[in-house]
Order: sequence, then C-alpha cells, then structure tokens
Amino acid sequence: MNFGLTDMKKLESPNGMTNDDKICDKCFSNLPKNKEYEKQKALENQQSEEKKKKFDEIKSRFEKHGTVIYKDEYCAIVKKIDDLSFIMAFSDLTREGYRLMAQDEGGQFHLGIASVGAGSYYFFQKIEYVTLKK
Repeated sequence: MNFGLTDMKKLESPNGMTNDDKICDKCFSNLPKNKEYEKQKALENQQSEEKKKKFDEIKSRFEKHGTVIYKDEYCAIVKKIDDLSFIMAFSDLTREGYRLMAQDEGGQFHLGIASVGAGSYYFFQKIEYVTLKK
C-alpha cells in the first residue's frame, strides 16, 4: 500500500515499483507462500506446544511444601525438612532405584516454576539413567 512515504522522501520504492503501485490485502494474502518458512513456522509451533505440555507435566508433579518436592521416572529432588522425613524419603527413593547424585546446602532453590525456601536439597537420579565413568 502507498501512504505517500516515497513522496515525502522517507521511504524509497522497491526496485521495479513506482509510487503508484499498490496491492490490496486480499491480493497479498493470495500470493504464493514460502513453503520452507511455513514448514519452519509449523515446526516451531509444534515444539512450543510440546514444551508447554512438558512444563505443565513437571509443574503438576512439583510439591512446594513436601519432603520430596519433585519426582518423575528419571529424577527426584528432596528437601530436608527434618531428619526422620529425610531418612524415610531417602530410603524409599533408594528402594525404587534412585541414586543420590548431588546436594545443595544453601539458600533459595529456583525451579523456574516456583521458588522453595532455604534449606538442604538432595538430587537423585534413577540408577538406570546414570552413566559411571571407569
């Protein structure tokens, strides 16, 4: 569309066009589409949907106030509230095939979903997904 910008010397007409050339929205929408661009856009939308589903799944498993604050088939995160609840959680996770991989003794823990209070956090991973170096 021409809004007179070329007349005001604010915008040059593209090569092959004059200031009098115009195209309506209907004609513009009927122009052939870039198939690679359309494929890429569809892939990005699909990945965005998958990411949102995964985020919602993780969020549904997140327990802000429990001892085991997160657990799925691959990993678990435990917050040490007191010794007895920690020992029970540690024992249950070990029996289920999880292995303690790391711990964080410190401040706030941010999951991107929510923040949980200061304390000690223990990170477990299902043993079948652990690769040990020799």
